[in-house]
Amino acid sequence: MRAALPRELAILLAGSVVLAGWSAVRLPPAAEIFRRPQTPYDRSGSGAADFRFLTEAASRIPRRTSVIVWSEPRDPTRETTLYISAVALLPGRRVLPAAQWNIPTPEWEAEAQYVLVFGPSPHPSPGESVAVFPGGSIFRRPSR
Repeated sequence: MRAALPRELAILLAGSVVLAGWSAVRLPPAAEIFRRPQTPYDRSGSGAADFRFLTEAASRIPRRTSVIVWSEPRDPTRETTLYISAVALLPGRRVLPAAQWNIPTPEWEAEAQYVLVFGPSPHPSPGESVAVFPGGSIFRRPSR
């Protein structure tokens, strides 16, 4: 004769089944799970777009130049995030903050040789257009 499962074990087993089912329902579609990500940030909200924009820009901006990254429309919180990403993804360039700690820093804007604009191109243009691609634009400021 088989012994019945103790009540506590049955409750734990039922809870485990419920949690496993709830987790399985929240998974993305199978095709998405097994697809190789295009960037390290594909499944992290706006991080993937930032990564694509800044890595594309890195190939078009010469080293040993100064760069500032804006968002369009201007948003200090967004520009702080872009600044942090740009420091990591634009090696060899002096990255200046358009905003730091979610506070605009207009005193740095005049020093940048290149302006990266994440979003639509601003009006008026901050300089001569170098490149336009999905996600943003690059502008070169005239030499002083």
